[in-house]
Amino acid sequence: MMTSDIGEFETEGERTFYKFLEGVAKPDAHYLCWYLPEVNGNEPDFLLYSDEVGLIIFEVKDWALKQIEEASPHHFLLQIKRKTESRKNPFQQAHDYLISIKDKIQKDGHLISKEPTYHGNPKIPLSCGVVFPNINKYEYTECSVDLGSPIKRHLSREKSSPQARRSVFFEEKMRLREWAVL
Repeated sequence: MMTSDIGEFETEGERTFYKFLEGVAKPDAHYLCWYLPEVNGNEPDFLLYSDEVGLIIFEVKDWALKQIEEASPHHFLLQIKRKTESRKNPFQQAHDYLISIKDKIQKDGHLISKEPTYHGNPKIPLSCGVVFPNINKYEYTECSVDLGSPIKRHLSREKSSPQARRSVFFEEKMRLREWAVL
């Protein structure tokens, strides 16, 4: 079920990514999607749940590659309106949301595995990723700045456009499942 009560998106990239999810997360009955949910005082951009892949946290960044001056595991330096600004690394940001959600699940206890191999861990896979709707795959791989994550950990312009084929999403979500941090 794709949430339909979104009045306005904070960014154009978030709207574009939502349209992508709306087109590929079918049938609707198999998916739950949240936009800017409150999680321990934070707001990840999107949460997507499916029995097939578990819970995926998506952080969407509307940055163009030319805006990124520097990237470290913790921060990005961006050129915004002719000023250099420091922002949290979006991969770290998404991962922090994942840890926060995992902690919340573990404290609640209802979705914790009792099986010896997975004891104490969530029963559902948890994973996260970053969406850069304004950076294409070629730009990303040829970038002179190390953005801190392999290409499989982000969805680019080609894959997040509303015209993307449904099979692209299923390929991506299976790769997203590989990132689960348990």
